[in-house]
Amino acid sequence: MSDYTINDDGHLLDVEGNEVIIAESPVVVGNARTQDQMNVTIQERLARQNKQIETLKQQAEKTPELHKVIEEMQDERLQLEKKIEQANTLAAEKVANQIKTATEKASQAEGLLQSERDARVRDQATNLILSNVGDRFINPALDVIPRMLANHKREPVMDEKTGKPVEGSFRDLFNVEVVSRDGKTSESQLLEVDDALNAIAANPKYQHHVKGTDKGGSGGGAYKRGRPHITKLSQLKTAADKSAFVTEHGLEEFKKLDQRN
Repeated sequence: MSDYTINDDGHLLDVEGNEVIIAESPVVVGNARTQDQMNVTIQERLARQNKQIETLKQQAEKTPELHKVIEEMQDERLQLEKKIEQANTLAAEKVANQIKTATEKASQAEGLLQSERDARVRDQATNLILSNVGDRFINPALDVIPRMLANHKREPVMDEKTGKPVEGSFRDLFNVEVVSRDGKTSESQLLEVDDALNAIAANPKYQHHVKGTDKGGSGGGAYKRGRPHITKLSQLKTAADKSAFVTEHGLEEFKKLDQRN
């Protein structure tokens, strides 16, 4: 607790001397006096007392009766010094308690703010999944969204020229298991939402969550049950995807795919 201090305005300062800010306002420790202010008060009172004693000493040579008064005032001064020391201790304890209370409130406010931010990010990621999931799954809200949110990461979009984050821009990534086309190997990858949904739909472990499709039909070919429904050429992102489609469905089905984006 000794790492925190207050300035002359009663503002709470951190270990580096910066004001502690909560909700864009500095934390104010009420009814607190700094050590410098207490020292000034003590010195002023002691100076007055010493001046009175010195004046009486000068008069004592002419008025012996004042010796007793001087002794009484000196005793009073000792008592005053003890009271001032006690007051300093109590004031320090009061300020320490106020700083502790203000610090705890600041920590609680930061925790609530972070919880609110996490909830907002979770809601945004949920809406992103729902807007891209389409009709690939039987019950995406129950079977897909919780799995993806459990492995969700948000990172800032970086400016290609400066290499710094673009203010207000970010992308959501989801860590999912990607199974090879032969089903023999798998690895975890951070993918954007559509690729992550495709990987889940193609994973043999989750076929009971995927809507089945039949091969063929006018308007293009389709992957077999458990794989994403392919009707457009643009859905085949890479040459490997196109090659795999032709291998599985034949060249005629490939030619039937919608050529539009």
